[in-house]
Amino acid sequence: MTKQLFLFIGFFGLFTIHGQCQKRVFIEDPELTFSYNLPKGAINQDDPFYHFIILPSVPERTAPVVQLTYYEAFNISLADYMDGVINGKLATSLTDFKKISSGTDFVDTNRASWAKYSFSEEGIAKCGLLYSFERFNQYFEILATSECPDFAGNEATFRKIIRSLEIRKN
Repeated sequence: MTKQLFLFIGFFGLFTIHGQCQKRVFIEDPELTFSYNLPKGAINQDDPFYHFIILPSVPERTAPVVQLTYYEAFNISLADYMDGVINGKLATSLTDFKKISSGTDFVDTNRASWAKYSFSEEGIAKCGLLYSFERFNQYFEILATSECPDFAGNEATFRKIIRSLEIRKN
């Protein structure tokens, strides 16, 4: 079951979006609160299923986006979950999907798996980064994408945002 994310943007949230320096953004769900550092110039958006971080883009290019969601944990390993996302969800829904590399990292003290991939969308070559980890019986799934010519320049920012995540139980 997908957890709905609720974003509370008051005056502080608006300042976060338009501030001159990196600010911490907090997203509160009935069971969890997570937060991350929002880079200068980036904006965030929320809907009932996903949280988006949209980075500034080169004119005439698709904006780089980080998309975060989480699901109640399945009775499978993180490796099996990642395999399902990569070889199921991504490989079957993205045109010209190709896994490039994979590895492990840490997000908020959790071991996370990651994979880089490429695909095309409406004739535009795009590259992506998938991170997944389990925390409080939830699988977090983070997808970061940009046009391939910009990906190398965005990857460090994507990873910095992802590594800044902190998740707390309410």
